Amino acid sequence: MNYLQIGKNNQLVLKAYDKMGNISSKTMIIKTDSIAPTVDNAYIVTNGNTAKNGWFNLEQPMVQMTGVRDNVVEITKDSISYAIKKAIEDEPF
Repeated sequence: MNYLQIGKNNQLVLKAYDKMGNISSKTMIIKTDSIAPTVDNAYIVTNGNTAKNGWFNLEQPMVQMTGVRDNVVEITKDSISYAIKKAIEDEPF
């Protein structure tokens, strides 16, 4: 089986056969992107809350990102996701 080549245009041919030997086909081009989008800056919006020893107590933290770009795909607010993880001392995120 051949797999898609990342960063290339790939041709996909779909064929349908029936019992009488009739054939129908459809060719599509699948484009793949190998370059990750970039983010210039990301920070937590504090809404005036002050940090205690570098920590914020926010029930619903909001992340602000600036300079989000991709050279191939249009980036919209619906195509961005993030996760805020609880840090445990000496363990990676």
